[in-house]
Amino acid sequence: MGLASSQARLLQLVARKSDLEFRGQMINHRRLLIARDTEEVSKNYSDALNNRTLSFKNSNGDVYTTALGQFDGYGFLDTNGLHVYNTGGTTEITSFTTESLEAGLRNGTLIIKNDDDKEVGWRTDTTHFTDEYDKSDDAAAEAEYQYKSSMLQVEDKRLEMELKGVDTQHSAVQTEMDAVKKVIDKNIESSFKTFG
Repeated sequence: MGLASSQARLLQLVARKSDLEFRGQMINHRRLLIARDTEEVSKNYSDALNNRTLSFKNSNGDVYTTALGQFDGYGFLDTNGLHVYNTGGTTEITSFTTESLEAGLRNGTLIIKNDDDKEVGWRTDTTHFTDEYDKSDDAAAEAEYQYKSSMLQVEDKRLEMELKGVDTQHSAVQTEMDAVKKVIDKNIESSFKTFG
């Protein structure tokens, strides 16, 4: 093999090595995206298992749950002598969504008072209030979690195998580059000895 052809082969190998390194980076990037998706799937599963339902039972024994979207500030509480206030207890809250009421009660920014202006301990008043985990959707959430996480694991495994293949090719190209460099060095050495 002549010096020019050896140099051309070396340039091809350098290009191939760069291409393999780029492919390896792209595979690693896709694996990072899968890790992010796996984290999101786990978070959604955790949220589904930790969802709670806040229910109110009026004096007639009728139960209203936020899951049905009926626990609002326009009747069920007011007709039973209960009102929603801000934490200071000075401003009555008359307009709220189901989600904002639940969040406010749970994080302590909202309180409930009766007509006598006494705070109702909704967490301890089991006669009127129940706040419990909603287990009705847990089986569906687990099935979805299992399906999505197994799909992500399969894709990650496939990418891992592809990355191993790229690494093997990269090593082979590096070995061939070293061999071509030796041929070039010998070619140069023999050419200079001839003229020296």
